[in-house]
Amino acid sequence: MRHNSKKGTALVMAACVSAFLAAFSLAMVYTSGLLLSRANRRLEQERSYQAAQSFAKVLDFELKRYNEMENALTMAPNDSFYRYVYKFLEGAYGEYDPEHPEETIFHYTSSNDTTGNEEYGKIKVVLYKETSREEDDSLTGDIMREDNSPQDILNMTFQRYVFTVEVTAVLNDIPYSYSTEYTQSAAYEVYFSCNGVGITWKDNHWCRTGTDQEYIISGDEKVHYEFNNNRITRCIFDPVFTEDEEY
Repeated sequence: MRHNSKKGTALVMAACVSAFLAAFSLAMVYTSGLLLSRANRRLEQERSYQAAQSFAKVLDFELKRYNEMENALTMAPNDSFYRYVYKFLEGAYGEYDPEHPEETIFHYTSSNDTTGNEEYGKIKVVLYKETSREEDDSLTGDIMREDNSPQDILNMTFQRYVFTVEVTAVLNDIPYSYSTEYTQSAAYEVYFSCNGVGITWKDNHWCRTGTDQEYIISGDEKVHYEFNNNRITRCIFDPVFTEDEEY
């Protein structure tokens, strides 16, 4: 009788151990699956982030590649991002209004297909702007004879806008955004004159405008300059802030 009791106890203990091992195995499978799911999601988040950041860097390069080029607005291709941003800033697009973002955030589309695909995700680019114009009291002035070279005047730029380029990459319904805030400074067409005569700086000396005839400036004469803020020759785009965000 005692032998049968011990045998029954052993069977119960074996059953309990088996049940524990089965439950432990199920828990391990569940935990492994959960960890794998989180790892896959984290990998997709990282891929979305990399896609958004990489595309933002491409756009950043396209904006800054013409910064030092004279007459950049005539040199940059019509379908370039540089030209698109210039038209966006100087065109009829409204300034950003946080109370009406759907009406003041604008979507960038290119002639090339940049929407992405299932493997690398979908790309969306939006822009919004705010006016940041400097006072126009420095649009006119005089150059003294001892400051004969007008190079500082020719290199002068004026800040006009602050704008944001926001790139969002979506991979397997996981979006990630990468935003860059820029300032836009513009170089204006400038006119020079002396005693009412139009002059132009050529080959390190003054000439009458439209000719190669050198114009001699006497000791007490001043060169007057005037910027035309309706004629922009180039824009300089400088990044001032970046931010990434997972939704």
